[in-house]
Amino acid sequence: MIAGCLLGGLSGLVAWTAARRRGRIGDETGSGESAASDHLIGGASMAPTLWGAHAELACDGCGIAWPIHWQPNFRPRGPVTCWNCGADVSTATADIRSGTRVRLHPIDRDRFLPTAGQLVAIKVSEQPDGLADQSSDRPAVDRRASDHSQLTVKRIAALPGQLLSHRDGLLCVDDRPIDEWFDDLAHTDNPPTAWPVTFPVHEDAYRPSGGVSRWAARATVGPTDISPSSPAATSASLDTSADPDRIETPTPDSIRGIPGGFQLAAEERPSAWLTYHHRAAYDRLRPDVIRDDVPGNATEVRTLRPVDRLQFSLTAVSTGRFEIEVEFRLAGHRLVARRVAEGGPIRLEFDSATASLQEALTASSQPQREPPISLRLTFGTAEIRDLAIHRRLRYRIEPAEAVKLPWPLRLGPEEIFVLGDNVPLSIDSRHFGPISIGQLVGRIELAC
Repeated sequence: MIAGCLLGGLSGLVAWTAARRRGRIGDETGSGESAASDHLIGGASMAPTLWGAHAELACDGCGIAWPIHWQPNFRPRGPVTCWNCGADVSTATADIRSGTRVRLHPIDRDRFLPTAGQLVAIKVSEQPDGLADQSSDRPAVDRRASDHSQLTVKRIAALPGQLLSHRDGLLCVDDRPIDEWFDDLAHTDNPPTAWPVTFPVHEDAYRPSGGVSRWAARATVGPTDISPSSPAATSASLDTSADPDRIETPTPDSIRGIPGGFQLAAEERPSAWLTYHHRAAYDRLRPDVIRDDVPGNATEVRTLRPVDRLQFSLTAVSTGRFEIEVEFRLAGHRLVARRVAEGGPIRLEFDSATASLQEALTASSQPQREPPISLRLTFGTAEIRDLAIHRRLRYRIEPAEAVKLPWPLRLGPEEIFVLGDNVPLSIDSRHFGPISIGQLVGRIELAC
């Protein structure tokens, strides 16, 4: 049944593509079309790919800076929370900036061939009322033509003939999560625009006052691993109320703290594990699983879900060859990735999506205390710094949104499905359904 649906979706897409190509006279920017024009994004639904009006904040606690969505007629009454260290950050002196400047290339709808992942402008007046919401990305400020003042920018997520569904909260195209499909398209002649999209989770280079890291050694005492997530840990090591960012565990000889990082040594056997312990920035830094937060939404009310995909990177330096083993514990699975390197400094990157599945994990009674990422050396010695965790954009749909559309949803010969990259705030096809190709006004690219 599934194979038949997949084949049907692909054949429908191929037939539609062939028909569109036969009727295509030239490129979408050919003669007879209006000249391209520049505009400023006005809303938050495409962040962080495209920013509307926003404020640049800087945290005095850890020193990190980041943009937040800023509504021109609304200023937060108090401070916002730093996503990296949990400190209060004042908005009183925030640096207010205008939205991203983009270039709108008008299209000939009879000749335009949309591609997956492409950014497009849609005429708001032809959309349901939901698109007029302030979270939509309407070109603003630089309005050179009045007929462009009611446009919204979205990303094409599915093409005519394709089958849309949802599984475990993730939106899928032809039974494949949309972001994973985009990853494959990134290596083709028509890659998605400004892809991949990532969001920061934690950066060890920006530590709070005192220089305490959320990375800690998992020490071995006899046959038992002692860590804040282990039942064998003492109650004192679990009590972080006095200093919630400090993790009191013995440090093995194979891991030594150095300014801004760690030195790991694997001589006769692998080094001990260095593990990351996540804290809920918005809940008094209590231990928590990593959730799909968008730091730029700091002033908005939104629902956060546990993540099932992470990216991790670090800078390593060594005088010889070494191998780093990274362990991810996500969505009930243990995954492992390994990299051999030499010399440096070298930036090493790891993605849970390409890591090897080792085993399914037994459900933990305290998942918030399970370290999502651990690393060790299997041989060699190395100094590591600038440990950074990011999450990849996953296009999700909430149960309350899913009931609005008939699933699975097969797109018609002239229909496309559009989404915003700022999933918690975007008003898009999850809410109002597919749109017709005739509702497209132009393609969007970043202005120089």
